[in-house]
Amino acid sequence: MSKILYYLGFILTLTFLGILGYLDFKVPKYQGNIDLNSISSEVHVYYDDFGVPHIEGENTKDVFRALGFVTASDRLFQMDLLRRIVSGRLSEIFGDATIEADILLRTLKIKETGRKQFQLHKEKFPKELIDQMQAYLDGVHEYIEKKPLPIEFDLLGYKPEKFTMEDMASISGYMGLTFAEGLIGDVVLSELKEKLPKAKLDILRSGAKTDINYFPSKKVVHMNFLDQIDKGLKQIENVFPLFHGSNSWVLSGSRTESGFPILGNDPHIAVSNPHIFFEAHIKTPDIEVYGNYIPLIPFPIMGHTPYSAWGITMAEVDDMTIYEEKINPENEEQVMFKGEWVKVEKELTEIVVKDSDSIILELRSTPHGPLLNKTKHSVEGKTLALSWSLYLDENKSIQSLYELPYAKTVDEFRVATSHATAPALNISWVNNTGDIAWWVLGRFPKLPEGVPYDLVLNGWSGEHEIEGFYEHQENPHEVNPESGVIITANYKPQQEEFKHFEGYWQPGGRYFRIQELLEQNRLWSLQSLKSVQLDSFIPIYTQLKEQMISLIDTKDLNQLEKQSLEILNKWNGESLKDSIASSIYHHLLYFVQVNIFKDELGTELYERFGKTAEVWHSMKELLFLPNHSFWDDVNTDRVENAKNIINKSFKQAVIKLSVSKGARAKNWAWGEFHHVTYEHPLGKVKPLNLLFNIGPIQANGGRYTINNIGHKRSSANFKVVHAPATRRLIDMQKPREAIGIIPTGNSGNFLSPHYSDQTVPYHNGEYRVQTMDWGKIRKSKQLILR
Repeated sequence: MSKILYYLGFILTLTFLGILGYLDFKVPKYQGNIDLNSISSEVHVYYDDFGVPHIEGENTKDVFRALGFVTASDRLFQMDLLRRIVSGRLSEIFGDATIEADILLRTLKIKETGRKQFQLHKEKFPKELIDQMQAYLDGVHEYIEKKPLPIEFDLLGYKPEKFTMEDMASISGYMGLTFAEGLIGDVVLSELKEKLPKAKLDILRSGAKTDINYFPSKKVVHMNFLDQIDKGLKQIENVFPLFHGSNSWVLSGSRTESGFPILGNDPHIAVSNPHIFFEAHIKTPDIEVYGNYIPLIPFPIMGHTPYSAWGITMAEVDDMTIYEEKINPENEEQVMFKGEWVKVEKELTEIVVKDSDSIILELRSTPHGPLLNKTKHSVEGKTLALSWSLYLDENKSIQSLYELPYAKTVDEFRVATSHATAPALNISWVNNTGDIAWWVLGRFPKLPEGVPYDLVLNGWSGEHEIEGFYEHQENPHEVNPESGVIITANYKPQQEEFKHFEGYWQPGGRYFRIQELLEQNRLWSLQSLKSVQLDSFIPIYTQLKEQMISLIDTKDLNQLEKQSLEILNKWNGESLKDSIASSIYHHLLYFVQVNIFKDELGTELYERFGKTAEVWHSMKELLFLPNHSFWDDVNTDRVENAKNIINKSFKQAVIKLSVSKGARAKNWAWGEFHHVTYEHPLGKVKPLNLLFNIGPIQANGGRYTINNIGHKRSSANFKVVHAPATRRLIDMQKPREAIGIIPTGNSGNFLSPHYSDQTVPYHNGEYRVQTMDWGKIRKSKQLILR
């Protein structure tokens, strides 16, 4: 018996040591020497305390090879997922769980478009751009060939293929898709146009003009598929984060303590693990830049250099136009275009599905663009096609990313932002000589006068055809305004000369709250600006309290409801994780929204409309129209008004809170409902969640606060779905001492010490120095590539 126990113990010990050895083998190496065939001269990689690589070399190509190598060491699985997203090849590794996503991505021709555009411009791109892309790929491929693959590849049972420059060039399509609220909104509003009377439809198309009721002292410019796309986008977001919104502002030296411009930026992206951005700092004989990179792109999406800094937000300008096509009843291979029958282009594509049969998908295109039928974008009995600025041949987004770090002057910045037709981005920019600027990147369609941008258009008569596209110099922009401030927060451009641009503008609360806070001080520093980025005050709380809470009939409340109303009345409007009032407020708004819209729209259309910004715009408008017919519940015999619905909603909110957390209001803290888990694609399956996921963590903020840690628009589940993917503050007096933070860690390898080392400080509102001080950097642990 003792021998059996001895051998059993010996076997268990060997097994345990084997597991430890296997895991240690998978940990990224942050110091030592590595020989690489692709490197022609020695490159030094210094890793700081948060695992950010600072890469220095005497040869530019070698530095980019090193950048590719170290990015792969921390983010290789994420890089492969991104490549599979733009190619519509997720089902090869995830099986039938991602079929709808692949169908959507193939139908939209994201990879095909990127391939076509890259080949079209490859010989025209600057030679250095191509050299750096190839060098980056050399480093990635040498990592794949020589180093242990992340554990995800072992669990899924495959090895990544080599990457291509066409993969890189296609990523602009992924970014554009994540911004594409019009892909849902146009179709939903067109369906509602057939279902609702004009008075109600007009409310649903209120858009940004509703903000005049909430910010009367501010300048507000006025503006006059479905099942499968939801599934497809949801499946994509399950494996890779989508963009949701962003804040950015730039201050001239006249508004800062240092006398130099300052940039602040926090793009809002779906929570995930690893998070989307990889931080790295490179120094070559030609360029030095500290950047936030999307893994697989060798040029930073956001970054700063010793002489400039730039940030991004979603521009929300409408670059998609959806057309209803008329199929020839005698020949389904033809559609009518400008009054004549033209041929529908067709091609077959194979979607390989793990552990299942492949799917042969027929893709069809008209002169407007791809037909969306296979993704069920279309409503029953109609055929829809998508016209998208992404498809324009002149799209060279990769060149814009390449040139931005080199832009030292306003004119160079303008040129750098001129190459891309999509995605639609606000680019905020500052330099160390005192300039501040903003320019919208992208090309946007011009429709005939009177043709609506937010509805499905007639595709056969020729009356609704795009007349052209705005030139880059016509895009919304601003340079060195007298105010010394430029703000972008996914809101409609406020200059009169750009009021003709239409889009899916997000609520103006964040924009005007940033404006209000920046007006409170004449001079700002990095330290004082932290409070702006972390602000969790609900911008329209005061008006909502006056318009909504005052309608609640206190005579008809029970004791718990009276206590809840009292808590709400005393609330200062901040959505902090320990706030009970914030929980009451958010539950109340949820039920008000449901009770206004769901009876008229029905469950299916309500859920889809609730994915657009218009649901919030519309509700805000209706709060100032207490007798509008939308308040009436069409399922009852009586005619309800705002007071009836708000009282009903308040009671429902208290009941929901009681059922969720008990009948004691002290247990209703906002953080109990508003919490975040950073989920890895494999962490969605138990027990792998214990290895790969981070959280749950209670969180301050909310969907409509500057600290935009947000939940779904139309759900009673307030679990966080998006958050700032980074918070950045750069003062051009000392760009080498910029500050920032990301939500998880710089590594995507769960065995790395830098997998989640920024999560706690991020949620505590802390920042770290994004150092470019080589005196400090060279004291860090060092990896030498030679």
